[in-house]
Amino acid sequence: MKTVKSFCRMCASACGTVLTLDDNNKLVKVRPDEDNPMSNGYLCYKGLYADEVQNSPDRLMHTVKRMADGSYQRIDSEQALDEIADKMRALIAEHGRDSIALYKGGHSYLTATAMIMLPMFREALGTNSYYSTATIDQSAKFVAVERLGAWGAGKNPLEESEVVMLVGTNPLVAHSSPGLLTTDPVKTLKRERARGLKMIVIDPRRSECAAFADIFLQPWPGEDATVVSGLIRIILSEGWEDKAFVAEHVKDGGMERLWQAVEHFTPDYVARRAGIDAADLFRAAQMFAESSTGAVFSGTGPSMAPHANLNEHLIENLNVICGRFRHAGERIHDIPILLPERPVYAQVIPPVRGFAMVPPSRIRGAGQLWGEKMTSTLPDEILTPGEGQVRCLFNAGGNPASSFPDQLKTVKALKSLDLLVSLQAFMDTTARLADYVFAVKLQYERADIPMYMFDMSYYPKSWSQYTPEIIPPPEGADLVDDWYVFWGLAKRLGLQLAFGDQPLDMETAPTTDELLQIRCRGSVVPLDELKKYPEGKVFDLEQYVQPAQPEATGKFDVMPDDVYAELLQVAGEPFRQEVLAQGGFTHQLQVRRVREINNSSAMWIKAVEKRMPYNWAAMHPDDLAAMNLAADERVTIRSEHGSIPAHVRPDDSIRPGVVSMTHNWGGLPDEAEGSAEPGSNVNLLISTEQHVEPINAMVRMTAIPISITRMD
Repeated sequence: MKTVKSFCRMCASACGTVLTLDDNNKLVKVRPDEDNPMSNGYLCYKGLYADEVQNSPDRLMHTVKRMADGSYQRIDSEQALDEIADKMRALIAEHGRDSIALYKGGHSYLTATAMIMLPMFREALGTNSYYSTATIDQSAKFVAVERLGAWGAGKNPLEESEVVMLVGTNPLVAHSSPGLLTTDPVKTLKRERARGLKMIVIDPRRSECAAFADIFLQPWPGEDATVVSGLIRIILSEGWEDKAFVAEHVKDGGMERLWQAVEHFTPDYVARRAGIDAADLFRAAQMFAESSTGAVFSGTGPSMAPHANLNEHLIENLNVICGRFRHAGERIHDIPILLPERPVYAQVIPPVRGFAMVPPSRIRGAGQLWGEKMTSTLPDEILTPGEGQVRCLFNAGGNPASSFPDQLKTVKALKSLDLLVSLQAFMDTTARLADYVFAVKLQYERADIPMYMFDMSYYPKSWSQYTPEIIPPPEGADLVDDWYVFWGLAKRLGLQLAFGDQPLDMETAPTTDELLQIRCRGSVVPLDELKKYPEGKVFDLEQYVQPAQPEATGKFDVMPDDVYAELLQVAGEPFRQEVLAQGGFTHQLQVRRVREINNSSAMWIKAVEKRMPYNWAAMHPDDLAAMNLAADERVTIRSEHGSIPAHVRPDDSIRPGVVSMTHNWGGLPDEAEGSAEPGSNVNLLISTEQHVEPINAMVRMTAIPISITRMD
């Protein structure tokens, strides 16, 4: 037996791990690394069962090809690449380069070499059909930056804050808000609360974070814009805004326009509409505004709810009007040490509305955000004939068949493709529709570094870690690195890949370590230096926020015309009960994340099954009693779009009138329930043609009107 240090890549938190391997290098145990200076001995349940994932008998060990009868047979990876390249040439010759689409899933985000390889391949190939999880998760944040602007120096860090406000995010379970409890969340929050941190939580569910809150607001699902508008109105009416910051950094006339937009959202109106107490709303506004430091953070909740773009714009407006950012002279503790050094300025990055500078797509006029097309439109781009129709899709580490809204349409689209290639370690729902499936290496079989997104650090300190390949591929297996598939195809297609201005050798494949060196070229801390510290290292570096550059003239646009018009629309919409009654519905569905799994991954693992055999429909005990339903009884849940079966469970953390379920469970629609993946897929209840946001085509994925009936 031996032990080796590494870090987990089940999510972006990169918690330190200690692996126990037997004499044959088989992984027999995973435990948290007490010496890791970032995670400090924390490792969530998902990381602890990595040994079961690693050793699963269901794991794919060879590349497979779909045969004419629907079965799969092994194929050598190099032969598969030859065949795929030939098919791509034919498709490009007949239909153009945009007929080839790339989808970057969560696994690719969490694999540093895959993260850089896909953009290289996309650029060399010349396709405009590029999609990722980013535009089906929290793309409203990108829209807010494009319309409001952003602050170059970032928000107040938690450790230097007097208050923090969480809107629709639960970082004790889902570590998805950069800069907020991304590592060692429980002990960190307890420590900061003991220091005196004040906490406000706004969530339709009494979440794990809500248990720590000074003030907890529990509105009806989908009322984010209402509640945040009410907070802004109180702050402005009481004169609690940071007048000096606003005067210097907000566009002329912006504050007057903001007041006109939120004036209707009085505490009484917000209380009646959102189902909260007006006094609690006032206390939350006062607590946040009268503190000198501390920011508002949001997660997937507001970004998946109705009026997602408006929600995020208003949430960030709270930070703007209260000046909750790092200022000149303050020390930066979260330097992204594996990126080149760059100065940080206390200035506004002005809104540029880049989405308006690209032609609208064929589907619902959606544009692009930061170089990507909108993922919710991908099924329609496949199904809609004409120039630009997608005919080939590479699924790199995602699971579109389970994770995209409107599962029926998504599956129909995937089945209609001329070529579907999936990179996965298991035969998940998307893999079962693919023409070729490459068996990729799991986390401890590859060298890696933690994730960086959009050149910013995900971690609260100047930390990183390197892990080598620890577990060799099993004898006889044909496992590939994610990046190698695209390098191999580029070689066969005669394409030159380059990272920035550094071209790759297209004759001899690079190693994963060589790609990591390219990724870290010119970094603050050289990768070779980081390799000296097996558990990672927090580097004591001095960098400070610089004053604004003399030429910086950017201002926040707190209430542009399109945002103003949408907020007025919200004010004129009927209240929740009227909406439900009009459609013949009784409840709202709120989606949630859980500790046991990350999206659709590993739900079939025994460790998950012990704790969560399916994604039950959580309901308040009073609702179950009123419907004469017992725990685990089966029901049918219907929306205006579709229906699913579910098992009910009592849960007093949600309000009567709300049902809470996790998303992405269940198998393919034509498979028997529970025959492969357990549970039901709530995406069957979601439409991609109704309740769609402008700009990012984000669909309503929570706050869905539903009805519930006992299943016969």
